Amino acid sequence: MNILLSNLHLGRFCGSELATYTMAIELSKRRYNIDIFSLHYGCVSNMLSKIENINIVKNDKFKNKYDLCLLNHKDCINYINNFRIDGKIVQTMRGIFIRHEKPSEYSDYYVSTSEEIKKYAKEKHNINSDIIRTAIDCKRFNIKNKLDKLKKVLILSNYGNGIETCKKACDYLNLEYIICGSVSEPKRKWNVEDYINECELVITIGRGVYESMACGRNVVVFDKRTYSTGCDGFVTPDNIYELRKNNCSGRRYLYNYSYKDLANEIKKYDPDISYKLREYVLENNEVNLVINKYLEYL
Repeated sequence: MNILLSNLHLGRFCGSELATYTMAIELSKRRYNIDIFSLHYGCVSNMLSKIENINIVKNDKFKNKYDLCLLNHKDCINYINNFRIDGKIVQTMRGIFIRHEKPSEYSDYYVSTSEEIKKYAKEKHNINSDIIRTAIDCKRFNIKNKLDKLKKVLILSNYGNGIETCKKACDYLNLEYIICGSVSEPKRKWNVEDYINECELVITIGRGVYESMACGRNVVVFDKRTYSTGCDGFVTPDNIYELRKNNCSGRRYLYNYSYKDLANEIKKYDPDISYKLREYVLENNEVNLVINKYLEYL
């Protein structure tokens, strides 16, 4: 089976890039032939190019026909359309603010990763879409050690705008912290699962929430971005079903936390929910479950 994947950027360790990587690796394990296209290649595509059954499309050398095209980002889809490739196009929309996430008229089917995106696509673009959750490699992201007393916090942020508030909250509680992210110190490393498992609690948003839950860590949904500021607070096995409606972005409740408010969320730390958090991800985000849902479009 020939499958085409696309993502606007493949040169940084951020959400859609990591989602593309996760999908590609698992599809290659099934012995499918995977082509990957991007308008901006880089570190992620370099890693994927070393994997058997994965080909990085260069110089517009697409196949004439694909069994399925699982594509991210309107710009990629519009570009690929110029080559009149034969194959069903399934576009995954992962956000509502960035123009690249808007639906392309050349897509045959549309997928939203949350209820918020599904509603946006229908109300703003009259597009019907199915919800398929973010794919997580639960073998890579797993529990390496059991939780005990809260000693160390991981601040996992790609953009870094909320880091100072997180630092103040940790200092206020006399907790050690480490920072991992694309623009933070130290810059985000590939082996983020090791950073997650080094700590008992993670402060993050989006994909980082599900990765941390898969590792059995406690999580507080908090960060600040230029286009969206807010937080949803401490994650529990019960409220995750509500928080996921906005993909754990902080936009479900849009709390405006001071560092003391954030500290109060951290104090909700509960090691007893560790395995229940991982169980949720296994049942809703595990990569094989997600891929099987996409293959239903065949």
